[in-house]
Amino acid sequence: MSIESKPRIKITYATLRNDNEELHALYEAGVEASRAGLGRHHQNLVGGRLVDARAGTFEARARIDSNIRLGTFAKADAYGCGACPETFKTQRAAVEHALTHTSA
Repeated sequence: MSIESKPRIKITYATLRNDNEELHALYEAGVEASRAGLGRHHQNLVGGRLVDARAGTFEARARIDSNIRLGTFAKADAYGCGACPETFKTQRAAVEHALTHTSA
């Protein structure tokens, strides 16, 4: 089963003229999709699972306008599992342990 899709618009100086309605519609749709994601909470991906790290969260704001909150993000601690309170001496050990949380 395959999904057919329209070919992507190739952006060149010739396609950037004002009367390219398809390009403008796609741009506006992209802007709206980006706005819909603003302010969301983002977790860390550890061992294939999304988890909140025990180190807490931080907030990111747009540099051009500090009133725009990009989102809150889980802080990562270098060698923590993320899914449990254990810590490890090496990053490899932390990742290997984190993978045990995804086996269930």
